[in-house]
Amino acid sequence: MEKYSNRDSVVSQLAVGASRAAGYTGTNMSPYKLFTEHPATVGETYFEHLGAAASFAGWMLLATLACAIHAIFPFLCVTTGSSIIKRLHDRMVVNRTRLAGVANAN
Repeated sequence: MEKYSNRDSVVSQLAVGASRAAGYTGTNMSPYKLFTEHPATVGETYFEHLGAAASFAGWMLLATLACAIHAIFPFLCVTTGSSIIKRLHDRMVVNRTRLAGVANAN
């Protein structure tokens, strides 16, 4: 039982460390700021970020299912999971970088 509590403690510490590294201290932060600070860093409102994140989650779920099917039946979904991941990468990283370049040019 202690093994799991140590793992949970490590996960909690990683989450707190990542939050602090990203500049989220969690102290004296208004509830509004908790929900809007990160979306603003990627140029989105809370609801735009909610939609984008939910869309990513849906596609990642489909990629997960495709990979699970492929694990059992290697002749099915041969490139489905990796194709979805490549598209998500393009959406998140390549397009964001491209859009940031356009914004900086203006």
